[in-house]
Amino acid sequence: MVVEDIIYHAKAGRDVAIVMVDKNANKYRFETNGSNLLLTRNGTTLQTISTGNSAPGDDVELTFGATLDGAIILRSTALNANTALAGVVVGTPVTPAIAANSMIYSNITTDGDVLVVATNGGNSQAWAWIDSSAGLAQLLGAGTPVFEWTATKLEVPDSILFTLGSDNDQAALNRATALGANTALTGVVVGTPVTPAVAANSLIVSNITADGDHLFACQTGGNSQAYLFRDVSAGDTYLFGGAGVEAAVLKTGITIVNDTAADIDFRVEGDTNANMHVIDAGTDSQSFGSAVVAGAAVSVGNATSRTLVTAVGNQIHVPAVALTDGGANGTIAELAVARVGVETVVATNTITYSDAASLVVALPVASTGATFTRKYAIWAKGEIRTLTNLQIGDNTAAFGTTQPTGSAIFQSGTAPVGAIVTGGALFASTTVMRKIIADGTASNVET
Repeated sequence: MVVEDIIYHAKAGRDVAIVMVDKNANKYRFETNGSNLLLTRNGTTLQTISTGNSAPGDDVELTFGATLDGAIILRSTALNANTALAGVVVGTPVTPAIAANSMIYSNITTDGDVLVVATNGGNSQAWAWIDSSAGLAQLLGAGTPVFEWTATKLEVPDSILFTLGSDNDQAALNRATALGANTALTGVVVGTPVTPAVAANSLIVSNITADGDHLFACQTGGNSQAYLFRDVSAGDTYLFGGAGVEAAVLKTGITIVNDTAADIDFRVEGDTNANMHVIDAGTDSQSFGSAVVAGAAVSVGNATSRTLVTAVGNQIHVPAVALTDGGANGTIAELAVARVGVETVVATNTITYSDAASLVVALPVASTGATFTRKYAIWAKGEIRTLTNLQIGDNTAAFGTTQPTGSAIFQSGTAPVGAIVTGGALFASTTVMRKIIADGTASNVET
């Protein structure tokens, strides 16, 4: 039977209802309700149609395909995680819990994908895609993938900007190709850059806001702590240690360690020596080659095994150099490779120092496998000058008379005769000096 038109007329102010029953005894009812047209099944509203609106009812599936492959539903009640929903969430689901009155969009076809497309200039462009069989989803911009995620990764493809801020103030990207030094890159490296060259597949993180800073922080005990900060307007980069305490700052023209004068030590390790350079901030002391020595402002001592070389200081070495003085014409009163200045000792309490010296040098000691043909505390390969007395030997007893300035004093054994050396060299074969002739020549020293 073919029905061309069926027309029902109702009196003014009266609604119209059409009831149909299918073979499964489901009762479908079309009825007008004021300005709305309702479709119900067994008393449940399936669809409400009004001027400018068509609204399926709560928990009503809007399905697509001859086998109901796609479905959209407004779930009026909450749905637990991993819970099936007939015709919408099927099999053994892996789904989150959803609240009441949530929208669910579902494709229940095996390995069926979901694609969201819009048309631009007559051409379709993908904007979202879910590849069910591959287990991945993509967001696209004008058909170009800009973000992808799977069960184990979130991915921004090569050369796609990942930006923050409504004005795209910060950006990060994986630069697929090399970028030359001082070369601008739209949205990432701007203006007239001062930047190094970067290799292909390099990560670039940039803040392009004028004088915008960089702060890297983490949280412990409920409190955020900085560990790296770039103050771009000041040109300073700060490195922080524990509890956010500033450890170092890189300024224009200078790098400062412990700029806040905190009790932060500094240590440089070698290949086998853990104390190549140590600074103990708490005691304002430092060492080279060993741990800081208590009481010493600077200590040097490196016991690392090494091959000793002739004419090379094995702890401290000042090599022979040709020093060029670029100063103006004039006279330099005193020139020295190394100088020990006058140290003035102030004692808080009354303290007696039995022996005081600007420089104390002990004799070297030959240990296992080592033999010294001769050994010296000091070996001067040239003249030695003193502006005061030169004392050799024990200083526990005096001659009984005051030695004049410039005297050589020998106080081991019998007191010498003629203690004033007026010129020439002075030699002795033993530590006991018997007689010194006044002119001080080598031939005039008797032992």
